[in-house]
Amino acid sequence: MDSFAISGTILLTSKAITPRLIFRVSFHFALFQVALLLIGWYLGGLIGVHLNSYAEILAGSLLIAIGVKMIWESQSEQSEKSSKDLSRGLSLVMLAIATSIDALAVGGSLGLLKSMIFTPAVILAIATIFMSVSGLLIGRHFGRVLGVRAELIGGLVLIAMGAKIILI
Repeated sequence: MDSFAISGTILLTSKAITPRLIFRVSFHFALFQVALLLIGWYLGGLIGVHLNSYAEILAGSLLIAIGVKMIWESQSEQSEKSSKDLSRGLSLVMLAIATSIDALAVGGSLGLLKSMIFTPAVILAIATIFMSVSGLLIGRHFGRVLGVRAELIGGLVLIAMGAKIILI
């Protein structure tokens, strides 16, 4: 669900939806979800008990920081000329990490239980791709409706999601 929400937010700041954008966003989100799940599974026996508390704080903090940055950029004059595309570069990587940190904790739990990891990893990849593409397609509609306020609203959504992750 995080991938769905963040994908919609990404498209609020993008100019157009293209097959390349869809691939880039869904690939990165699925890659980081599966990679962190596997890392968590591997490390589960070593530090799995401690993953949940740190994962939530880190994921929430990353989302809040990116949201504050989006709001800041939406208020600057340069933002009106060239809005930051969240579907590229470090911004996309940071969003992919922020939405995937909980997979690290889940992987840690699965590692502690000595569970098999292949099937959950495949299911996670497929679900993440589906949710990311769905978020992008729905975000396209809201981007048109919201217009110039899209970046501001996207930043507020990221801050709200980050706060929710930390507080709940």
